[in-house]
Amino acid sequence: AWVTQRGLGPRAIRVILDVLGPSSIAIPGVIAANALLLFYLHLNRILPDWIPLFGTIWVLVLALSYRIALAYRIERAGVIQIPRDLESAAYVGGVGLWGVLRGIILPLLQPSWIGAWVLLAMVSFRELSLPLVLNRGGPPYVASKLIWELWGSRTGQAAALGTLMVLTVAVLLL
Repeated sequence: AWVTQRGLGPRAIRVILDVLGPSSIAIPGVIAANALLLFYLHLNRILPDWIPLFGTIWVLVLALSYRIALAYRIERAGVIQIPRDLESAAYVGGVGLWGVLRGIILPLLQPSWIGAWVLLAMVSFRELSLPLVLNRGGPPYVASKLIWELWGSRTGQAAALGTLMVLTVAVLLL
């Protein structure tokens, strides 16, 4: 978001980043889950047998990270609120690029980072299709998938877990 907003780098790359950054919002979860399933199945054929990938927590983390585009727009709004004069003053004072990022940009973006992480956590709680398609049936357990599995036989436990999820999201929201 900082690169696209501040105009760093070639214009074509900035436009591509700005267009592709939020594009995953338009991809439904079922389509993303099937695409990632095919990707991981092909990747599993290439990797050696001693590197298990499919059905692990890493597959779920990587699969859920495609929703990071939600955070892109929040961070972009945060970067827009930081005046360029602060960066210019730091450059005039002899501070380099990494000093500007570490001393000015990152501390001022911290509230928008927290908001983006809370939003991503709430979106991840309700995600069902990705864990349902990408999980083998054993651990790692995702709450939405557990509710799905419990719903037919143990409706009370599924409702209790759903209530816990709602309370957790409410605490995150507050």
